[in-house]
Amino acid sequence: VAAPQSPVAKPSRTLVHTASSPSAPPPVSSPAPSVASSPAGTRGKHMKLMVSEAAQEEDKALRGVSEKKKAMEESRRQMLEKLTKQIQMCLTRVQSGDLDEEAKEKYQDMMSSLKAQMAKISHF
Repeated sequence: VAAPQSPVAKPSRTLVHTASSPSAPPPVSSPAPSVASSPAGTRGKHMKLMVSEAAQEEDKALRGVSEKKKAMEESRRQMLEKLTKQIQMCLTRVQSGDLDEEAKEKYQDMMSSLKAQMAKISHF
């Protein structure tokens, strides 16, 4: 049930007169100040916004997309964090000096692979 609508007052315009000299600019029109008032009988009452079902579904879909995007970003951040820790661990072992050349090469290959994975994840 729609609430009765009260007539809305249109702003009136008043003319401002200036001196009547020949070089004086023409009169300027300015809007009269208007006071916004609530429709009669609605003060202190709750009003309900009616939104179409299609608009509600669209809003719900947009919120769902936003939530999925945030979840994907968080997942990507966590994967990058794990890969960074793995690279740090590999680097620590390579720099420790207690590995033979073959083991060092394996760790370096592993670090290259981890860096490639990080590059793929970073570009999403």
